[in-house]
Amino acid sequence: FEKAVMQINSLRETVLESQIKPHFLYNTLEVINLEAYALSGGNNVVTKMILALSDLLKLSFKKTGKLVKVSEELEHVKQYIYLNSIKYENCFETIWDIDDSILEYSTTKLILQPIAENAIIHGVVPAKRFCTISVKAYSSGNNILFEISDNGVGIKPDILENLQNQL
Repeated sequence: FEKAVMQINSLRETVLESQIKPHFLYNTLEVINLEAYALSGGNNVVTKMILALSDLLKLSFKKTGKLVKVSEELEHVKQYIYLNSIKYENCFETIWDIDDSILEYSTTKLILQPIAENAIIHGVVPAKRFCTISVKAYSSGNNILFEISDNGVGIKPDILENLQNQL
């Protein structure tokens, strides 16, 4: 019984912690952005990063189901890649090849960010040279296809073979 009470109390704490309203974060980011703007006398890399983070959070916190417009998903990954280009000191460029005709269709929310993260963390960063990340989105028949690729270090042949065998 004590264990159940402890679990219930822990769950209550978790629920209370999660009740921080997203608008509080947006408002706080806006205040920080205004201060950065005022200190520098205009837009700068910090104000751009704050706006990118705010855009990222807006889609992440969006509660209306698991689907979003392709345009929203692409904007989310665009902001994610931008923030990482600053974090990793502009060690890569991004080439965008997006078919505008698919932007109003729906896709699973936050599906591209983990793929972009893998390209950056496992492809670009270990390369220790300037790389290119390519983001493509297009239709093929009745499907919408997304491709994120990089020209970084690539995957080791033995790991690739193992993954292909698992598939």
